[in-house]
Amino acid sequence: MLLTGDLREYALAASVSRRFAAQRGLSSCQPVCRPTPVSGRPPPGQLRAQGHYRTVGIPLDALTGPGNLDRRARALRHAFFPAHAPPVVAAPTWPPGPLARAVFTAVSSDRPLVFAETATALREPAPEPGGHWVLADSRSPLAVVAAGYAAATGKRFAVVERGEHLGDWLRRVEHDSAILVAEHGVFGKPFLQELATSRQSPLAPGVMTAYSAARFSRLVWRLLAHRDFRAGGGRFGEPDRRPVPLRDTAPLEHYVLSGHGNELHVHHGDDEVVCGAFPVEERTGAPEGFDCERGCPYPGRIRGADVPVTTAVLLSCESATFGDGFAPRGHSVLLNLLDGWCTSVIAPYKHAMVTPELESLAEALVRGGYRLGEIAERLNSLVGPHGVPDAPFVLLGDPELVPATTPRVDSAVRLARQGNAVVVECRTAGSRVLDSVIPLDHLGPVTAVPRGLAVEPVSAELVSADVRFAFRSPPTADSVGVLVFGRTEFPAVPLRFRLRRAALPTVDELDRLRADLRAVADLSALGLDPAFLAAQTRGIADLLDPLLAYPRLPESILNHTLLRHYDALRDSVLRVARRAVLGQLREILGETALWISHRYAGSYGLTDRTRADDPLRPCPRCAASTSAWRYTGGCRGLAPRTVEVCPRCGIVADTPDPAALDVTFAGSGAFTDRTEHRRVTVRNLSTVRQDVSLFAQFTEWRAQGISVEPGIVDTHLGPGEETAFTFTFSCRDRPHDELASLHVFALTARFALSCFTQRVLVCQAGTPTRVGVPAGEDGPNGPSGPSGPRLGPVLPMVARPVEGAGAKRGSGGGEG
Repeated sequence: MLLTGDLREYALAASVSRRFAAQRGLSSCQPVCRPTPVSGRPPPGQLRAQGHYRTVGIPLDALTGPGNLDRRARALRHAFFPAHAPPVVAAPTWPPGPLARAVFTAVSSDRPLVFAETATALREPAPEPGGHWVLADSRSPLAVVAAGYAAATGKRFAVVERGEHLGDWLRRVEHDSAILVAEHGVFGKPFLQELATSRQSPLAPGVMTAYSAARFSRLVWRLLAHRDFRAGGGRFGEPDRRPVPLRDTAPLEHYVLSGHGNELHVHHGDDEVVCGAFPVEERTGAPEGFDCERGCPYPGRIRGADVPVTTAVLLSCESATFGDGFAPRGHSVLLNLLDGWCTSVIAPYKHAMVTPELESLAEALVRGGYRLGEIAERLNSLVGPHGVPDAPFVLLGDPELVPATTPRVDSAVRLARQGNAVVVECRTAGSRVLDSVIPLDHLGPVTAVPRGLAVEPVSAELVSADVRFAFRSPPTADSVGVLVFGRTEFPAVPLRFRLRRAALPTVDELDRLRADLRAVADLSALGLDPAFLAAQTRGIADLLDPLLAYPRLPESILNHTLLRHYDALRDSVLRVARRAVLGQLREILGETALWISHRYAGSYGLTDRTRADDPLRPCPRCAASTSAWRYTGGCRGLAPRTVEVCPRCGIVADTPDPAALDVTFAGSGAFTDRTEHRRVTVRNLSTVRQDVSLFAQFTEWRAQGISVEPGIVDTHLGPGEETAFTFTFSCRDRPHDELASLHVFALTARFALSCFTQRVLVCQAGTPTRVGVPAGEDGPNGPSGPSGPRLGPVLPMVARPVEGAGAKRGSGGGEG
């Protein structure tokens, strides 16, 4: 490390650093501007990095002795160049642009540099197409350091008149990669937006900047020192998990640093906060009194410069903010990272949709040997269902650098048509990423819009919940890109996946599901706990939303297989929710005499009420005349309901209006033993198929110690079909005598709740004789006698079809 004062000394040191290293047997030598009162002492993280590189600092004065610039330039020329040295490069002492051009010429051509006040600025050559470039703002002192970096890395170098013209140069000149160097204030949000969406080359352009030339020279020194460290076989570790404790970890080559934050702070892990506050001397222009370190509430605070990571992918919204942010100068988490150990960062300049899947993709690209420019380009080209990339990321660093141990090897891709699908075969050498670009003319009838495309695994190695894919927009408009990636390296064998038309739900299917979710929430009006119902709707949405949003960004490679069976999966998920709702009702019924009309009367309006002498139909329990109460849901739009009332049996049915189901009970005898069997018949009154879940139980069954088998049963009924179940009720102990109500609660697939009730006399002292029915004669609901109701043979504890005409042609199942 050749320590220099101002930029003119830096230029002299750069021109001889290569020869000085060769003469002294050093692995490398690069100049660094000494800290000044403004730039401050290097932070601890930077000093620790220098220690790992086994750095020795030598003042330039030790090589030249005292004197003016001319004398020192001659001393360096005589010390490091032979008598027949090539012609000198005459450099002006200022402005930065011509001085930078002279530095680049001297270093790249290995010629001595001298200063001349009358030196003519070297002519800026016309840019040739292609190549890797460093572009610098001619007005910025950072251009001088940028010229040294370009020469040291074998890149081309050019200066532009103003930093605002850097984007024009990118659009005008064909290039393989580009690094843009200017004062940090040049890179405002509009500039970064243009940069992130640039597709002029396969590598996303990089930005390099700092608060001062001295800090920038230290950043460039670390870039080159780490390059030489890697070339000599040195290497830092790789993270074995995420998150790692940044305060205590050993130096890392790369790390995906993800967490909520902004341009000033990034939360990381459970208790760490990466802070962007610079030392006080760098906070010029900050509002008086602004100091986030004073009274800092974060015990796990770590300054960005102390994070021991060489290359970081910073997944925190708006962290790439420079001159036009809200935080004042001297408060930037991104520039603070680059002021310490870190040399390169990929970060979003705006809000980004950061998910665990995106973190996995970033990790896979880094470990897969991609160059930084390729990583940024892949992340910026990801497309959602409608095919428009968001492009939120910018690269702070050199696009050509590879954070991983070995560069990636391009996947060998083969395509084969398989009906209306395309099978893609990739062969990769143990990478985590299968990277393919499929020409549109290979897709045939498969639409190229990502919303209409699906990816399915063919090879067994890809059938895993840890394997995901993402569509991306390649630079050419006649193709579509697919990234398939995992959490671990893929085996080095041919791996195949299928690209096909996505089987997406229709608009009508989505509308039906939304209506079902609203129906679940509306059950709160019938007395169920709103928090419980909200948990059910969340559970349904958590399972189905990932499929309905297919393909997400990124997406599970298994989800389209589930999506092709969406109807069955939806029915299964809704059946689980139906059973949960019925289970909640059963629990409520165990503690109280539950009449749901008493609970929803406050939410509904009673719009019609028939008189007892204006019968609707005979009571299905005792043949007495019934009346009905009709309710409507008012402004909430709740489904109308009808409560059917018998003057003798009380409420016998509480159903939606019109009713979709009817339930009848076989027999009406008393509960006279510790075990009783009740047969219940369910009939579909509607003109459509009904999926139904139901249970039967007594009011306050827990206090009576009554259990029932089966618990909750499911059945499927076509229009007009019916089926029967036998429920077996058992008592742990002898129940007390009571007039109880036996409820059957039934819930359809559309979450329409019905309740049917039968009054039952619990009499354990003997068998009562029904009032008005002599022993041995039939009552209106079946035979009765001294031994109680004759129910016929006891059915097993699973549902059986009703025998004879009108029996259900389907199946039913028990809870078990």
